[in-house]
Amino acid sequence: MSFVGSAGRIRVTDGSGVEKLDTNDGLFHVIGSPINGTESFPNVALSEGAKLNDTTNFTLGSCHAACTHVIGAVRFNGSIGGAVGFDRWTTYMGGTLVWVLNAFPKLANGNWGESPSDYVAFHFTASGGQVRMVRRRIFLGGPDDNIVGLRAFSISYRLKAGLFT
Repeated sequence: MSFVGSAGRIRVTDGSGVEKLDTNDGLFHVIGSPINGTESFPNVALSEGAKLNDTTNFTLGSCHAACTHVIGAVRFNGSIGGAVGFDRWTTYMGGTLVWVLNAFPKLANGNWGESPSDYVAFHFTASGGQVRMVRRRIFLGGPDDNIVGLRAFSISYRLKAGLFT
């Protein structure tokens, strides 16, 4: 390990010279209070082969206008399904949480099939002084479709907004 500190900057490298820490890289800083709550979603019933394709933004709370990222924990409650973090808290460090995923000719052995046909996912954003949850739903229907709706569920969240400086 090598440690070099000068002019307000610290760099640490391993024995091969690969950089492991550079204080000039941005570090995440939380600004403001946590945003906690629960959003509930009703049952969505679709007739066999029906299509649904929408994106909805849910404002969860306010944050400092400089915030650009959201981290925290989320929990999907009150439904059954193949959710990441179903009925337990899951760390959220960015990215997308997939709640429903189905494909033709169906998901099997880790194979996505021809193309995703049923998809519900969530991600969180901080922009313009607001923290939002973005829900994306796609139900394309099709032959042998097992998904004909979405059971009622809720998402609990414990989030913090901030920025890299």
